[in-house]
Amino acid sequence: MNLYLTWANNIDDLNWNQYQVYFSSVCLTDGINSKYISKIEEYGCEIITEPRKNKKIFTNRWHSFWKYLSKSNCDKVIITDSRDILFQHDPFSYCPEFAVGVCCEGFE
Repeated sequence: MNLYLTWANNIDDLNWNQYQVYFSSVCLTDGINSKYISKIEEYGCEIITEPRKNKKIFTNRWHSFWKYLSKSNCDKVIITDSRDILFQHDPFSYCPEFAVGVCCEGFE
């Protein structure tokens, strides 16, 4: 099984359009308004609430990813932002077996 894994929070009417094209696999969150939970689930995305112990979202989300992945049985995983993302091709088709790939905006 291939898995897209992301973290999302603070979704509202002003930024919803930046999220809606992305959701397809598993989304971890520390809280999403119920109005958007049902919309996200319509894309076939599983939402898992993972309470944060403090306000350090950048580091807390990585711990949450690790906890989720340590219990899952995935062949390949892509961890990515949850908004302003667009895949033009299936990224898993570029992933060789047993590899770690790191990407960032602006890398050449």
